[in-house]
Amino acid sequence: MTGDRSPAAKGPGEGRLAFLSLGFRPFFLLAAVWAAVAVALWIAVYEGRLTLPGPADPLAWHAHELLFGYLWAVLAGFLLTALPSWTKRPPVSGTPLAVLAGLWVLGRGAMLLPGLALPQAGLVALLFPVAFAAVVLREIIGGGSRRNLPVGLAIVVLVLAQIGFLAENVLLGYAPYTPRLAIAVMVMLVSLIGGRVTPNFTANWLRSSERDSEPAPFGTLDRLVVFAGAVALVLWILQPGAPPWLERTAGVALAVAGIGHLVRQARWSPFAVRRAPLLAVLHLGYFFVPLGFVLGASAVFRPGWIDGATALHAWTVGAFGLMPIAIMVRATRGHSGLPLTAPPATVVVFGAILAATLLRLGAGAGLIDPALGLRLAGLCWSLGFLGFLGLYGRICIVKSAPH
Repeated sequence: MTGDRSPAAKGPGEGRLAFLSLGFRPFFLLAAVWAAVAVALWIAVYEGRLTLPGPADPLAWHAHELLFGYLWAVLAGFLLTALPSWTKRPPVSGTPLAVLAGLWVLGRGAMLLPGLALPQAGLVALLFPVAFAAVVLREIIGGGSRRNLPVGLAIVVLVLAQIGFLAENVLLGYAPYTPRLAIAVMVMLVSLIGGRVTPNFTANWLRSSERDSEPAPFGTLDRLVVFAGAVALVLWILQPGAPPWLERTAGVALAVAGIGHLVRQARWSPFAVRRAPLLAVLHLGYFFVPLGFVLGASAVFRPGWIDGATALHAWTVGAFGLMPIAIMVRATRGHSGLPLTAPPATVVVFGAILAATLLRLGAGAGLIDPALGLRLAGLCWSLGFLGFLGLYGRICIVKSAPH
């Protein structure tokens, strides 16, 4: 009835551990665990019910662990699974994959537990991204996949952002620019990768469903929109402490980029897949990219309506929550022999992440009580990722029989 096969039902070859066969298996599990745990810890700290024993300031820890913990795990799971098809090279698996996963876990412990000063903990946390960037570049360059070189370069910039985040916090006591750089890199990756897979998956589904509509192919408009987004993000990074003229310029650029991304997405037939939840959630996740740009512009010209900190959560919760959970479910089902559908329980998981996004934005905009809104947003976020673990955790560990 749901389209899922019960994990208890064994088929040929099932029951054999496959945890280290492809990157999505360990890293999507780690991403889901840490997304749930890190936000639950942050809400407890924010409400004064918990003090973290690690070396970082609580706000710095929150930003670091979501940007350079959860999102690194999502990227690793996605890229280590996609690179073999992009480069025609064997997947990173077995011991090398275990080492990468171990380095990621080591970084989380260094930033959370006592015993190390911030510089030393930050260096431990850098072991994974440096190793992962080296692997990604090796695979892309070794496979002659020039088309995907921008993805490799984005990973390098994200590593530099993490280094800068550590340096800013050690030297200044806070980080005004590098969290924005990391967010900007992730927005660009969603624009590039999400802008590739969303229309492609949509086109495949529409053809198989014999629908008349067809997403527009990648073309000049897409290039212009991605470029406009990149310019707007550079100006957005420079906003803290900027003179009024630069802030206004950034606001205009953000508005232009937001409108451009909306026009771009409208060409992908988003409403044609409204009854296909596994595709609809991709479109919904991408929608928070233009919304983040528009809200960022609103924070410049209408600061009394919404502030910049709230606006950026359209990206960090909406786009970086819905797009990853959609890819995590799709990759797990596709690589485990399950139909590419979203059963009702999976739709509930998607709904929880969407609810977390709306609650977080509503709390920041004053539409609901801020304290209650943040608590409920954190609860929905954590429950959503725990739901993924409950539905797909065993599938990631034990190979499912092909259908």
